[in-house]
Amino acid sequence: RGKFLSYGPCQTPVLYLVVKRAIERETFKRKKFYEVVAELEAGGWRFKAKLGTKFESRDKAVKAAAALRRARIARVVRADYVERSVEPPEPLATVELERRASRFLDIRPKEAMDIAEDLYQEGLISYPRTDTTKYPPTLNLRAIAAMFTRHEELGRYVRSVILSRPRLRVRQGREDDRAHPPIYPLKYVPRDLVVRRFGVKGWRLYDLVVRHFLATLSPPMRAESQRVEVEAAGLKLSASGLKVLEPGYTLVYHYERPRESPLPRLSRGQEVRILEVRVAEGETKPPPYLSESELLKLMKRYGIGTDATMQDHIHTNVERRYFRVVRKRCIPTPLGRALIEALSEVVPEAVLPEVRGRMEAELRAIVEGLKEPDEVIREMKERFYEYLQRLKRAEERVAERLVEAVREVFGTHPTLSHRPSAS
Repeated sequence: RGKFLSYGPCQTPVLYLVVKRAIERETFKRKKFYEVVAELEAGGWRFKAKLGTKFESRDKAVKAAAALRRARIARVVRADYVERSVEPPEPLATVELERRASRFLDIRPKEAMDIAEDLYQEGLISYPRTDTTKYPPTLNLRAIAAMFTRHEELGRYVRSVILSRPRLRVRQGREDDRAHPPIYPLKYVPRDLVVRRFGVKGWRLYDLVVRHFLATLSPPMRAESQRVEVEAAGLKLSASGLKVLEPGYTLVYHYERPRESPLPRLSRGQEVRILEVRVAEGETKPPPYLSESELLKLMKRYGIGTDATMQDHIHTNVERRYFRVVRKRCIPTPLGRALIEALSEVVPEAVLPEVRGRMEAELRAIVEGLKEPDEVIREMKERFYEYLQRLKRAEERVAERLVEAVREVFGTHPTLSHRPSAS
């Protein structure tokens, strides 16, 4: 009782994106390859480099490896060390909070929003449903940051890095919904008190909001991208590295702190020793299932749902058992896949992610005075009524596919004797 199949102009395109990636993954043709990896040494510093070519034949890889072993010495033909600045994140809006909660904390978007609502109602963070990514001039950012000078872990950073400047360095975004500011902390509360009231996940989400806010008032990270190429026996090997010069905002926002893998300082013409050469077997990898973080980003790109409802469309698909979320990845069930495949054959326009974007564009045309509301509503109703008529004409064929998928997902159930209806 109470179980039914549903379609929605936001819900179903979300499922389509999940199924599409799963099909790409399943149809991916794996190919075996062989790489030549060498361990090099310069000035007592050991590092690994790879031959640029990936061989389909193991014999060719073995032959190249033997030539490098015989050479023993390689000469540097390129040594690039390029400094770059990595800006802090923009102020936090709803979708980005959900994405980062999923990516950094392994908290589902729907659950993250529920926790954020609780934190807001208790006065710990600002209103969590917002599209805005720029702080209004009326917000006293210095006073908010000053509340965290008592923070056990971050207090010294706030005093020495953020508040020591006569003028705050503020990272701003461009979006402004003119209703609510970005999400920011309203007060400092010690960890044990937050955990006692909201649990460990509540603390982790509150901590993310605090760290994100402080990161937006922090200097950028400065890093050095490194690339070295050496040549021996007419073969070129390359190595890439990364060195953090100034951690900047990542001191407080550890989620984005990169893993360092620095290379030695080399110059063109310098000789390096070849210590060891081996042939490594590999295989091309299929694309992974969509993560919830990636899915939210795609929904934002296509205009599927609003910042306040995106997590609900994901949750509805999970509730309907159209896909599952396993280790942050969205995996379609046989029912979800059957639904998208069946609808794609009959009314493909209704499942594509562009369907909602087109509707939003038509609604914007009303706001801009380019179309009349009655005209837009009539056109939308006519379009979707035509989709429904096509679906009804194919009802028998669609029902057969869906009934089998329902049995597989839900098991034998009395209601399966009744055919799913397109009405």
